[in-house]
Amino acid sequence: MRILLALLLLRGLCLAQSVGDVGGGMVIPGQFNAYTTVASAGGGGGLGYTNVVQHWGEGSIGNDGSVALSNNGIMTNPAPNAVQAGNTLVCCFQALDSASPFGVGDEKGDFFTKLSFHDPVNDQTIYLYYATNTTAGTHQCYITNKTGSGQVYLTPTWFELCGVKAYQPVDTSAGNNGTGTAITSGSITPSGSGDILITPTIWDSGGTNYAYTAGSQANITWRLYDNNNVDLFGTQVGTYNSASAINPAMSVSASIGWAALTVAFKPATAQGSPTPSGMQILAKLQYELTGIASGAITRPSLTNTMGLPGDTAVNLIVGAYQTGTAANVPTNITDLCGNTYWITSSNNASGANPVTLWIYATNAISSPTNVATLKMLSTAENATVVWYLVKGARAAAYDTRAFGTGNQSGTGNVSTGGITPGGPGIVFNEMNQDENTGAGVTTGQTWDVTTWLGNTLSGPSVLYENNEWAHTNTVGTTSQVFTYKFVSGSTPLLNYAWDSISFLAP
Repeated sequence: MRILLALLLLRGLCLAQSVGDVGGGMVIPGQFNAYTTVASAGGGGGLGYTNVVQHWGEGSIGNDGSVALSNNGIMTNPAPNAVQAGNTLVCCFQALDSASPFGVGDEKGDFFTKLSFHDPVNDQTIYLYYATNTTAGTHQCYITNKTGSGQVYLTPTWFELCGVKAYQPVDTSAGNNGTGTAITSGSITPSGSGDILITPTIWDSGGTNYAYTAGSQANITWRLYDNNNVDLFGTQVGTYNSASAINPAMSVSASIGWAALTVAFKPATAQGSPTPSGMQILAKLQYELTGIASGAITRPSLTNTMGLPGDTAVNLIVGAYQTGTAANVPTNITDLCGNTYWITSSNNASGANPVTLWIYATNAISSPTNVATLKMLSTAENATVVWYLVKGARAAAYDTRAFGTGNQSGTGNVSTGGITPGGPGIVFNEMNQDENTGAGVTTGQTWDVTTWLGNTLSGPSVLYENNEWAHTNTVGTTSQVFTYKFVSGSTPLLNYAWDSISFLAP
């Protein structure tokens, strides 16, 4: 049976630009008890034609400093949907020093241009790479480390935009660094109204468990992306409906050293393809939650804040949760839009760990500034939640769930049990195991996990880079089985837990 928790969903200065960096399941019926509380906020609108078609935030590599993306290593960040023709791809991330040899690219060979801002005080660099007029069909996007040394704390976030000028798309840009709770990226003056502004920021000195808040400024509604109290990186995006000067601003919950970069892209209303009609994932966001770290960063808080910004079209929010101990499960979740969330029962291999469960809100309300607060029972171990923000779902979208456990003492691919959807919609799957690292799904579904060279095979890196998440858009009632392959051909998984859940289109 599933438990529903209700909620109040409270939910220097060098600026550089260069060209040429390219770079046996159990089905659970949907009967629950619920409680809700009064919403504290809501509303918000879309970005207009110059919009975010999809977004995927990938969490950090080695945010405890224990592991790194090796030199010449490739980090693969899969998009939730195939990129459309004529759009613009944007990738933002940070590195620990001023070394610039990173390559960014995709499987279709689109050409990426780099902008960056280096904070000389804390020796951090923020990068923004973009490729315009994209080739249709890209799922796999890449970052290659060419710095000559291993890189930790990489937290890439990707955007697919439509309505951006294909030739010379950057209108203006600025970077800034400082100390305090108020973050500003430097004043810019667009050449015209309608620019889409992207502001990545990094807190880069001292402390943990901080949270960003989106700016509140005239002529722009900022959306907060990638806001996490453990990861170092945050991004806000908005369309600026003015040609006056603006100093993009946001804030952080405690006084810290920070750096920020803003890039303004020129609009072109006939360029590219907007979000397709029908039920579709608009954003995939990965967050590491509190737990015990093996390196320098500890995570003592039981409360985790996560930006879940969405178009008003988003009406389904799904979180795929994994941890390594049965004690380390969510107890409550709220967000700023007043949504009611369900937390399913835990699926535990060997009655203890690994653990999987789902968190979701159907008939959801979305806002560009929505933030969720998730509380956990303990901080006994790291946990990860992958969020999917979905549009076009039916109001009562929950369909069915199937889950199971197993033990692999040999080697080879592993298949989950099947789940039979009740009709067209989306089926999500996750799998959590003791050992080895997932390398992809072989049965035609969409793989949702970042993979990279340098990751330890079985931890201590965060769960996201070791375990499995995937999804598929369904058109009927065909049973879905997910078969996963793994990095090591000689390391058995030992205990594992798999978990599938289905949601329906109208």
